[in-house]
Amino acid sequence: GRCFEILTQKENASLPWAFRGPGKGPKTPYAEPLDHPNGIRKLTKATFQIPDSDFKSQFVNHLRDHTQLQWESAEKVGIKLEFDGGVQKEVLDFPELDLGISF
Repeated sequence: GRCFEILTQKENASLPWAFRGPGKGPKTPYAEPLDHPNGIRKLTKATFQIPDSDFKSQFVNHLRDHTQLQWESAEKVGIKLEFDGGVQKEVLDFPELDLGISF
């Protein structure tokens, strides 16, 4: 019974798809667990790596001022996720997914 708006980036295919959810609802028994084996608790920053040509897109401009999202110029599209402000100083790279995770 919930609706999600999906932004498919038809005008800029190199940008990530995004969605806007209906907000937080009541916790259910099916919710993701909060205790991770690595000790991470909260996503604190997401850095999108995109080509220079995409920096002027409406999508980037709309999200540019969000404090937890950053944009970085790169030759190929990727994402870096930071959990808990990177306090553990651990970094995992997944080049086949163009993904980096720090916690």
